[in-house]
Amino acid sequence: MSGCTCTLVVARGRTWRTDLGGRQSPAGQAASAPRQDRDASATLLSLSIRYCFQYAPYLTRLRSRLALLTLHALSCSSPITDLAIMWSTLPEKKTPSKLPMTLHYAIAKTTLDYLLVATLGSQVRFVALGPSPDRLTSTMKDAFPSATFTNGSSSSVRLAERLAAHVEDPLESISQLPTGQVGTAFQQQVWRAISAIPPGSTRTYAQLAEDVGRPKAVRAVAQACGRNDLALIVPCHRVVGSDGSMTGYRWGAERKRVLLERERRALRDAQNDSV
Repeated sequence: MSGCTCTLVVARGRTWRTDLGGRQSPAGQAASAPRQDRDASATLLSLSIRYCFQYAPYLTRLRSRLALLTLHALSCSSPITDLAIMWSTLPEKKTPSKLPMTLHYAIAKTTLDYLLVATLGSQVRFVALGPSPDRLTSTMKDAFPSATFTNGSSSSVRLAERLAAHVEDPLESISQLPTGQVGTAFQQQVWRAISAIPPGSTRTYAQLAEDVGRPKAVRAVAQACGRNDLALIVPCHRVVGSDGSMTGYRWGAERKRVLLERERRALRDAQNDSV
């Protein structure tokens, strides 16, 4: 039994051999371990444990990203291209939203539904559509879990009124509103391309992928649409399925259909008025 040993490399460049009987000695020496080396080993172990706990959240997020990428690789037709783009669309989820901040918000009633707008300073950070004020408030708090909220500031009320007017008259421009939506470079590129779609017009996810120069990244484009926090301002309701179906809208397929119908009707009315 004394011939069976395990080898441990510890601080200060020494290799210690421990036999199964528990006896320790430096490799090539018969002397017992000096106290300072035992202390160095204990310090090294303590540091290792501390750093394991410190970096555990990062390793967990990395593991989650790799798991998503693996699942995506099994389903995509062009793994290398799609995986590279999908990695770029997987930031640490909602990390900026987890930072302490104070959002000012207001809710307006439209003939379509309720509308909530939240601002940070002078920038619009969140616009949502929903069936009730309570549902919208809950959705906003889920999106910004570490934020504090102030209801009814004058600026947020004015913005809510302006967006509500846009719902009633889709030709009322809101494209110049200052926004502060956070996303990856690819997501920002997709959102800019969506914002360039004229009212009443549509683009398919495949066409949008071509617009941003990534024709094989249809899934990644759809994911970017799903992560858009600025309903109406970034008009994802103008992006449709390959067959024209009202699929994939974060705020509901029926709202998507109604918004498009209102835009087309407003365009027809404007053309008739000009005749």
